[in-house]
Order: sequence, then C-alpha cells, then structure tokens
Amino acid sequence: IQPGGGTFHLTSEDLGETLELPGQNGLDSNGRLGLLRAALRLSGLTGGSLRTRSQVPPGSGLGSSGALDVALIAALDAAQGRQRSLVDLAEEAWRLETIEAGLPGGKQDQYAAAFGGFNFMEFGPRDRVIVSPLRLRRDYVDDLEAHLLLYYMGRSRESAASPPGGSVTARLDP
Repeated sequence: IQPGGGTFHLTSEDLGETLELPGQNGLDSNGRLGLLRAALRLSGLTGGSLRTRSQVPPGSGLGSSGALDVALIAALDAAQGRQRSLVDLAEEAWRLETIEAGLPGGKQDQYAAAFGGFNFMEFGPRDRVIVSPLRLRRDYVDDLEAHLLLYYMGRSRESAASPPGGSVTARLDP
C-alpha cells in the first residue's frame, strides 16, 4: 500500500486485474476486486495504490482469503501508523471478508493467519474465540514439516458453496 492522492489504483497480481477508482466514492464492495475496495473503504484513506500477490491459488482451501484479509488490514494499519492486537486484527479481517465484502465464512482462517504458528483454537457461543499456543518441541515440528505433504488438485472452490475437503488433500507421509 502506498497512500496518497485522490484516486485509488488497485492491482491483484494473482487475479491479473487492475482497477482505477475515483477516491472513496468508488469504493463500494460490489464488482471487481470487491475485497480490496472494502478494505480501502474501511481504512478511511482518500487515495493511494494497493497491490496484492499470493503464492496460493484462490479457492485452494488453504486459507488464502483469510491470510489476504489479515495482510490487508495490517498493511493499511501500518500505512496509517496504527497497530491493533492480534484478536482485533483477526476480527477486523473476518468483518472485512464476511460483512463488508459479503463472502460468508467462519473465523478460523483469519485467526490462524493473525496468530501464526501452532494453536489450539476454540470457537464458542457469542462469537467467543480462545487461542492457546501449542508449545511443540522443535524436533517434532521439524519432523512434521519433513513428512507433511499438501497437494493442490488443480480445482478451485468457494468455501461457502462447496462441501469441505474438495480441493486439497493433506496426509502425513509414513
């Protein structure tokens, strides 16, 4: 993100899309690059350039949209000299995707991206989320990384429209 000016220049490298918008008036979340528009609208910026890129294909089932949500909120906060707690970051990222951009989903991907590492997460009533870091021995993590395989099956899916488990297979290699 590079704030400044009275217009917005949005680029999503992984989607191959670019969009020019006239300031805050063009930031409704409908249409192309709706998530980026919604993030900029929430930020209160009046103009600037925003570029996104991901190594994970959209709809892969690997939490890429949740990670993008968190990265957008954190980058926009940093550009304005703000910083929020990890819980507030995860909640605002979830709000961005689910409420503002209208893409239904749970909170697990945003919390996983905001907190990072290995965590036990509990999702309870009244939107209560408890994140407890798992303290794993380094040799166990190294062994897990050496034996975990993820396969992208070449198909994308929208998590709200598809049953879980459709496009990514994970297994531990014996």
